This record gives sequence, C-alpha cells and structure tokens, in this order.
Amino acid sequence: MQKINYSKGLVLAAFSIALFACQKNIQQVPDANNSDLTNNNLIVTCIPSSLTNGGTTSISQARYGLVAAAAGNKIVFARGLNTSNANSGRADIYNTTTGTWTSKQLKPLELSAAAAAGTKIAIAGGFSNTDQFSDQVDIFDVTNDSWSVSHLSIGREWLAGVGYNNKMYFGGGSAGEIAYARVDIYDLKTNTWTTSKLSIARNSLSAAAANNKVLFAGGHSNAPSVGEKVEKRVDILDVVTGQWTQSSLSVERGGMAAAGLGTTIIFAGGSSFNGNYNIADIYDTNTGLWTTAILSNEGDGMTAATVGTKMLFCGGAHEVADVYDICTKTWTTIVLNKARSSAAAAATDNKMLIGGGTYDHSPTVDIILNSGSIF
Repeated sequence: MQKINYSKGLVLAAFSIALFACQKNIQQVPDANNSDLTNNNLIVTCIPSSLTNGGTTSISQARYGLVAAAAGNKIVFARGLNTSNANSGRADIYNTTTGTWTSKQLKPLELSAAAAAGTKIAIAGGFSNTDQFSDQVDIFDVTNDSWSVSHLSIGREWLAGVGYNNKMYFGGGSAGEIAYARVDIYDLKTNTWTTSKLSIARNSLSAAAANNKVLFAGGHSNAPSVGEKVEKRVDILDVVTGQWTQSSLSVERGGMAAAGLGTTIIFAGGSSFNGNYNIADIYDTNTGLWTTAILSNEGDGMTAATVGTKMLFCGGAHEVADVYDICTKTWTTIVLNKARSSAAAAATDNKMLIGGGTYDHSPTVDIILNSGSIF
C-alpha cells in the first residue's frame, strides 16, 4: 500500500494518539465569562493560564517518528527511527518532579502507537524489518516504574491510540496491503482486552478523546475498485452507551495531530494526495457540531499535547506552535526552541515536552511550562 510522504515516509497519526487531556490540571475557579466545562462528568471552571518556554533537555538518542504519552509524573518517548534510519527500541522516561531521565530498551520498531490512562502508558504495534508487523504492547506502570508485555489481537503498523478514563483504545492500522477496522480496547481495572470495529478499515488515522467521547478521524482506506483512498470519516464512540456514530472532517486527510481537552477535540494539519493542510477541525462534544480554524503553518509532520487549558499543535518543520485555549476559545502562538517535524509531544504535571524530529535529527526536547493565575 503506497503511503503519502508525510516526512521521510512517516505518518504522524501514531504520534497524535496518546496526547489526551491532562484534565486534572484545569483549576476550578471562574473565568471572566463564568463559563463551565463538563469534563469526565465533573463541572470544571476555567482559570486564566499561560504557556512559557521552560528551556530544553535531551532524550538519550536522536530519532524521529517516535511516540509519546504521559501519566502521573512520567513522560515517555519511545521507538522511532534513529539517525541511520534504523528501527529504535529506546524508551526515554522523564520524571517531571526531579527533571531527570531514565531509559529502557524495548523491541526495536517504528510506526507504533502510544496511549496513556490511569497510571499506565502503553506503546503498541509497529513494524520491523525482521519481525514485520508486531502485536506487542509494552505497558509502563508509573507507580513502580515497571514494564510488562501484552498483545493486540492483530499485529499492525500505522495504527492510532488514545487513553480515556481507565481504558486505552488502539484503532485501525495496516499490515502490508491489508488495512484494518479493528479497535483493541485495554481495560486497566480488569487487565483484559476486548475488541470493537471502525466503520471503515484504514491506517494513518488519528485519535483523541474528551467528555465521554473517543474519536478516530481521517486516514487511508484501501478500496479495491479505486485503490488507496484518503478518508474524511470520523468514528465517534460514546463510552457511556458503547455506541458508535459517524461524522466527517472538513477535508479528507491523514497524519493529523490530535488532542482532546474539556469538551473540545481538535484534529489539525495533515496531508493528502493534494498536499499539506493548515486546517484545524474542532469538535464540540456537547453539541456534536464542528467548526474550523486556520493554523499559522501547513501541518506536515505535526504533533499535539495538552496542558492546563491549552492545546498545543506544532511541527511541519516550523518553530511556531499554535495554541488553542478551551476557555476563551481563542488561538495564540508560541515560539519553540527548535523547528522540527515527525516529533512527539506529551504533558503532565503542568509540563509539556516536545522531542525528536527530522529537521536536524537533534535529541533536543523543548520544555513548555503551564502557569495559572491564583485568586
């Protein structure tokens, strides 16, 4: 199956997937408009906050096409391709409390997906030249810094992952010419897996979750009559009812950056056979309605993460990142220390880390700090 060249052949769908909201960081005091946001069945009120550049740190190995996710006080950057374009099994683990790094050697793979929920971070699936399409899921427990191994129901690459409440969802993906509609669902409470199904089998899709909704959007399907097709389909799972519904992006594309926070889910950037896009599709989980915005740059090789009331989207070999505030519903920008593409980002404990990428194959990681006003 031919893939669009998102940045040296890597689609960023897998990178956007675990960047679910660090919703505990939203502080509960009134904003200027006294507006409330429903989040995980709680009423959350907004507080003015700001993002500042907190300097840089470094992962232990320069690489691109890596994935990232965060839980507790840990942020994990895993796998990808190193400067020799070889599969990497490196997992770099950042402790937001101490500001220190440790590392773990995993199975060398590329095109994996990451997700986090509760106290666990999972790195799932991927591809290697030796083992082909992997079903391995490496699970990191942040409470005791331990790793365990589980398995997807089908080995595949180019899948998307997202965590919400006490479950992780890994959907779509492909193995060679075969695209899958499979969604593997891991329940942290029972330590068991179940499966579900998307409406269209596809890879290079993106996933995000907020307010009892889990969304899988865009990607590439493989229609026998017309060959590979770029999709605008969005599959929406209501985690309360367990029912799936469908919607559509404004433009068909794959490899988007995705994030969810409060009642808002955004799919930004991405590419199709027509080129790169600077579109952000914004989904309101309360109303089920979509709006769009224009990013400051075209979004090839983008990634996203959330911290406080902010959703940050960066990449495309640009230093400027676009920031959306869910309280004011306004966009601003912040300048990063490095321009990068095919990077990964995740946030927890009021710190966001953006690392890796193809721009100059640097191990440098941007640290973005969130600060909220205290009344």
